[in-house]
Amino acid sequence: MVALVLPMFNEEASIPYLSAVIGPASFLDLVVAVDDGSTDGTRALLAEWRTRDSRLDMVSYRPNRGLPAALMEGFRRAAEKGARVVITMDADGSHPLEIVPDMVRKIDEGFDIVVASRYARGARVVGLSPMRMVLSTGASALMRLVFPVKGLSDYSTNYRAYRASLLAAALARSGGNLVEAAGFAGVVELLLRLCSLGPRIAEVPLVLRYDRKRSRSKMRVVKTILDYLRLCVKRRVRGPAGVCLPLPVHDQHARDDQRHPRRLVRRHGFTEEDPGQ
Repeated sequence: MVALVLPMFNEEASIPYLSAVIGPASFLDLVVAVDDGSTDGTRALLAEWRTRDSRLDMVSYRPNRGLPAALMEGFRRAAEKGARVVITMDADGSHPLEIVPDMVRKIDEGFDIVVASRYARGARVVGLSPMRMVLSTGASALMRLVFPVKGLSDYSTNYRAYRASLLAAALARSGGNLVEAAGFAGVVELLLRLCSLGPRIAEVPLVLRYDRKRSRSKMRVVKTILDYLRLCVKRRVRGPAGVCLPLPVHDQHARDDQRHPRRLVRRHGFTEEDPGQ
């Protein structure tokens, strides 16, 4: 089962477009829309969408908890439904759905995380403001310097495919508290925490269509920059995938694995091969 997780906060302007694009997408078996405390018409529009598409499952709560918390809710719901691949993407219309089959194919080839990258060969960014372009490029450059990871060039995009068993292992070992950051930097932190499990990572080129964005950006630029810098001073571990952040652990068995990353890789069955091979 391939599940799409859509974290949402005040996305009423985007939902008609999303429902029209996702409707004919037969490669999706489940769509988990997480309404993260929206104060507009998001919840009502999702309920109406659900009457037209039985694949749609809705999680709704208040107050707003932030993007990482919404992702965790989506991961848990996808796991309950038996997903084997979990796709995450922004719900603002800027991410093209048509590359999902390529991402799933990479998972089927043996990769554990597939990133839709703005820096892979063939990628393009359309309509992004100069300030956001500088922030995005600078953040990825900083992360590549501080956290070099095999096969990874784009750290901050939320458009990714995950092997569900990798997410399950990480959530179990962290007691569900996988990410500490509450804002957009949590997307970077999520990736770096998962990397400590030694996954194989691949990228596919992303054509980011920011000119198609239908809702207002929720990013607080100064806070996001500070959160990125906080990630850089956290304790790091070196594992098979590269330099990562350790998983938060809640038992002694997990702590022993953190001191021996290769043992952790063997225990969960994730491969150590270079994704480029």
